[in-house]
Amino acid sequence: MSDSETNRPQENNAAGVTFALAAFTIWGLIPIFYKQLSQVPALEFLGYRIMWSFVFLIFMLFFRRTFDVLVREIVHSLRDRKLMLLLGVTASLISSNWLVYIWAIAHDHVLEASLGYFINPLMNVALGLLLLGERLSRTKLVAVGLATSGVVYMILAGGEFPWIALYLSTSFALYGLIRKKIRIGAIIGLWIEMLLLLPVALAYLFYLGLSTPPGTAGYDNYIIFMLVI
Repeated sequence: MSDSETNRPQENNAAGVTFALAAFTIWGLIPIFYKQLSQVPALEFLGYRIMWSFVFLIFMLFFRRTFDVLVREIVHSLRDRKLMLLLGVTASLISSNWLVYIWAIAHDHVLEASLGYFINPLMNVALGLLLLGERLSRTKLVAVGLATSGVVYMILAGGEFPWIALYLSTSFALYGLIRKKIRIGAIIGLWIEMLLLLPVALAYLFYLGLSTPPGTAGYDNYIIFMLVI
């Protein structure tokens, strides 16, 4: 085995850690962003997020693939009934996860929502051990045990059933498990999920537009801009 082949797993691990840290940093800052939109009802916010995610992912797909390759991949995916069924399940999981998270931030449950994403890695570990046959070293088992003890303490100290945290962690863990088992790229898979959700989102937003009383002021430009990004 050459030196380049030996170093490749280490480079991949380093890149994975870097991307993970960046993702968790962004997730940590998102409540500040979402709080600016607390006047927008959670279901309406979700509808806009689905619509604009669908549009944004189109640009990402064109950036990563040529048009003919992209069309072939999309057509092949849409013709695979089993794949579409599983993506329908994952679309339901991720959209409900987003909805609960948006609602939690708007209604001042930031700590419980954050606890959910702290529990999520533990749920991932549990699913990996139980369903994927993965194994952990003794050191990692100790680390998982300590983290679990901390979560249990936080739940008991909270004094109420943490349904938000448990739903967020469970739904996201199941989403990751299913997406791990199906053969489709991360971005195109997410785009198809948004495609499946888009008709419902557009129908709901259209309904809101029709049900708004004439002369009622809508959102200002700042809110509209924040909904787009």
